[in-house]
Amino acid sequence: MTSKEAFTTEEWEELKMSTTLMVGFVASADGTIDDQERKAGIKETVEDAALYKEPLVREVLLSQASDFAASGTAALDRVKQFMDSHKGLEGTLRAFRETAAILDKKCTPDESRHFKSALIEIGIKVAKASGGTFWHPEDKMSDDEAKACLLALEALGAEEIWKSMADGTYKY
Repeated sequence: MTSKEAFTTEEWEELKMSTTLMVGFVASADGTIDDQERKAGIKETVEDAALYKEPLVREVLLSQASDFAASGTAALDRVKQFMDSHKGLEGTLRAFRETAAILDKKCTPDESRHFKSALIEIGIKVAKASGGTFWHPEDKMSDDEAKACLLALEALGAEEIWKSMADGTYKY
């Protein structure tokens, strides 16, 4: 099992940032981070951190949770600043590619796949937290949020995860 000790301080911070970055990236895809998306992000990355099956995901999220506890929702504001300062979309996707490279270098293939899938699941849950229309209230994920999930998935090099989620064969 890969744990914090296997990573440099910079790599560990990159893994922690990736979870918050996914929340901010997907939530802001439609131009704003609303309260439901913020709450869903905090629920997934803080309140439910201990529920993740993969030990590395759980360890990263619990470490990130202590950061959230110290700063409240200001962490999402830091993500927006990160995205703005790193040239928006391309910088954000570069950060996801760097996360994937760290995972692929330091983790077993299963651990890497599970971490990437957890990131995607976090993005999907945030995207489904708000939205919908009068005629289709169940369709909460906007096209922009879906595109953000797909772009992140591609940057993480995890297209096979999406395919297996779509066809029902995904096993965590």
